[in-house]
Amino acid sequence: MKVSNKILKNVSLIYILLPIICFFIGYLRIYISCFLILISFLIWRLYTKSNAKESIAKDEFFISKKVFITIILFSLLFIFISGICNITYQPNFFPDYLIRNNIFRDLIFETWPVQYSSHTYLCYYISQWLVPAFFGKGLSIIISDANLVLLISNIILYIWYVLGMILVFLWIVRIFRKCKTKYIILILISFLLFSGLDIIGDFVLDGKLTQSNLLNGFEWWARMDWQYSSFESFIFWASNQAIVPLLIILMTYQIKDYNNYIMLFVLGLFYGPFQILGLGLYILTSNIIECIKNKSLKLFKKYFSLQNILAVIFILPVVSLYYLSHYSIVNHVQGFKLKFDMSMYILFVFLEFLIYVILIFKRRDESMIPLIIITIYLLIMPTFGDVNVMLKIPIPFLVILWIYMMKFLLCDNSKYKVRKIIVIILLAVAALNPISEIKGRCKNIVKYHYFMVDNQKIDMLNLPKYYKAQYLTVDKETFFFKYLARNDSIKKS
Repeated sequence: MKVSNKILKNVSLIYILLPIICFFIGYLRIYISCFLILISFLIWRLYTKSNAKESIAKDEFFISKKVFITIILFSLLFIFISGICNITYQPNFFPDYLIRNNIFRDLIFETWPVQYSSHTYLCYYISQWLVPAFFGKGLSIIISDANLVLLISNIILYIWYVLGMILVFLWIVRIFRKCKTKYIILILISFLLFSGLDIIGDFVLDGKLTQSNLLNGFEWWARMDWQYSSFESFIFWASNQAIVPLLIILMTYQIKDYNNYIMLFVLGLFYGPFQILGLGLYILTSNIIECIKNKSLKLFKKYFSLQNILAVIFILPVVSLYYLSHYSIVNHVQGFKLKFDMSMYILFVFLEFLIYVILIFKRRDESMIPLIIITIYLLIMPTFGDVNVMLKIPIPFLVILWIYMMKFLLCDNSKYKVRKIIVIILLAVAALNPISEIKGRCKNIVKYHYFMVDNQKIDMLNLPKYYKAQYLTVDKETFFFKYLARNDSIKKS
């Protein structure tokens, strides 16, 4: 079967825009909401017209039925095992799942914007939940059984996540569209299992591998100091911040879509601002190098499209003011501070990515410039000392590194045969990390026969300070909630 680039791009933007429109409807005063919905529709029209003008948008890429069925099965199974839709086993050694389950419940049963006290609101990356929550609100009107409403809403959330994963996989297939079917399937598996050499790091520090480690993964092998997440771990543990940022990273890779770059970045802020910041750093650095190379700044003129300008002028202030209400920003609360240790740093960067870069780097090859850019940023990230930097900003760099590794393995140059074998062995060893977590999840699903995890109601106001700082506003009026947000929500004492 053939897939149209134009249709893929348009459907992807619909997937990104729909939750944001739900946010406008539910969170903003009606006159602001109507205006921004009109702006969103105009952006959509400009985006579709720009796609129609691009030669690449007229192209199609072939995808076999075998690959398409594999994509659907992978998406269904991966999201099911993850537990992120509250219908299968969820790990409880961190409260992340419990809190996010509670947020989704509140988005269904509470008035938007969700309010916990007179001046304390939910302030988080909620966009991934909004379309299913919108359906859930409608169901709560006609169905009196709250548990049944929650069950159906979680199933809708599961379908919404699966649709997002299918789009992510289709963009990966598009990038590697010239490969044979058997290689495409291996590439998709590689994406799900891509990781640093965490297992080796854990062995170096402990001198042994325990069964407990093999079942729980090795993400924090560097003794809670640093972590570059595997894509499996990123999706499992930060699902609401994962799907759309991954989609935007893949959408902006390879296609120099300057007319839509900034617009996509602004929309992406609703889902994962740190990941979008990382992507922006990569794109900006690449553009500066290209301008220096060409001795011209004309490239930046391409960004001044109407859709980019509309997004910056009208949508960016809204999402910025929303996040500026965040507890951690107002009170300058950071995630746990990371300690810097030079010997640990050297071991960490070598095992997490540098060994890969050394093996796939080709000297005197201009196509290596992006690889150099991401290497520099990945070397810098651990020095920032904040967990949000470590967990989220590097994601775009790691995706691009993974793409370079796949292209290296697929190139025909026999000169790199030995290096390819080493890369394959290292990827197989690194895959033990995500495989171990998937295995642990599957074991617990079978053991406990979970379907619809008990969604315990929690008091968001009594969360420990670290978690409160992640999910709530400061307990005082902020510009967004005073002047932009709907003022007809039910006040709570």
